Parts: sequence; C-alpha cells; structure tokens
Amino acid sequence: MLTVSDRVHHCIDLMAKGQVEFALEQACIAIDVTSKRFFNLPRSEGKRYKDFIENYSFIIELMALQGVDLEKTQFSNMDILDYKGSLISEPKISDLIYHLMRCNLIHDTGLPKNVRLLKGNRVYLGANSIVLPEAIVWGLLAIVVFCPANEDEHSCRGYFLSCGENYRWVIDQVWGMEDLVQEAFKAEVTTRVWLKDLADIGTGDVRLKGG
Repeated sequence: MLTVSDRVHHCIDLMAKGQVEFALEQACIAIDVTSKRFFNLPRSEGKRYKDFIENYSFIIELMALQGVDLEKTQFSNMDILDYKGSLISEPKISDLIYHLMRCNLIHDTGLPKNVRLLKGNRVYLGANSIVLPEAIVWGLLAIVVFCPANEDEHSCRGYFLSCGENYRWVIDQVWGMEDLVQEAFKAEVTTRVWLKDLADIGTGDVRLKGG
C-alpha cells in the first residue's frame, strides 16, 4: 500500500528527473490524503481540499511565491468553474490547484494549456492564462510534510526540503512540525503584495517577480 511518505519520495525523485507534471500529480494526491486526515473525513472532499490549501497557503508562498500574499490574492484573470459548472468570480490559489491542477492531472490528460510551470521565480499572468514557478510542487510537498496530521509518517534517509540558503529540513526528522515552517515564513517573507482586479488583463500585461 502506498503511504503519504511514499508519494513524497516519488515526487522528489520525479522532480530530480525533470518530470514536473508527474511530480505535481503525486503532490496533489498526497494533499488529498492529508486533507482527509486533517479534517478527519472518511474520504477526500473538494471543498475541504481547498479549505486545507487555504489554511496552509503561507507555505506555498514561502517555498514558491515569496512576495505574493496568497491569503488575499484573487486570480480573476482565470476562468475557473466550480463543481456545478459555474464560474468562480474571485478564484484563490486553492481554486487553481484543485480545479486546474489536481482534477486535470488525475481525471484528464494533464495540465490545461493555459496553465504552465517553469523554472525560476517569476509569475506571468495573461487573459485566462498563468505561468507559475515549478517550485509550487515543493510548496505542496512542504504542506504535506509539516502538517501535524502526518506526524506519524516516516521517510527514507536522504530526502530533504530546502528553502533558500537558510533552511534545509531532513524530512524524516520534521514530519508534522508545523512550527518550523512558520518560523521560516516569519523570517523570510518580509514584503508581501496582493493581486486583485485582474479580470480585464491582457496577455503579457503583468510579470511579477516574487522575492
């Protein structure tokens, strides 16, 4: 049986091979299992999945999007549909991850053409299109590792997560230790901006460099 730690290991191995979409799929599934544990649910639920991401969006901000306040930012340049097919007027990072990443990777043929992940730390916003740093995968993995719901997980030696030059966490030693990543966030994320009113943006109008 695959464990959460198995998926974390596999995700890291895939990232090392440059297979980012496959890695993202494993990270999204690990979030599924962890959100179920976090809310003590018999099965994963879409709304709770997104609630869970919102609760830990600061970790994604730390690991991948420093400078972008994900608690307040609305990606209204993106056309995202909810469970009933209605347009989400003020989509959050959780809507991007659940509807455009998780659901397309698990139930379809991969990321939609209007969503891309690239190396580096830039965010590109266009009319119903977005390019995000592939480090968002590390953000999702960090949520899984540091969430107290997974404190009983165990890892193989040699796997670690890092953030900039100041933080390197050996995964088997930090499962469930949310306070460590909270301390890193307070120390590293000193300037934050939030994005709104993006509904009328044109392709290539905004390039935002985090950090």
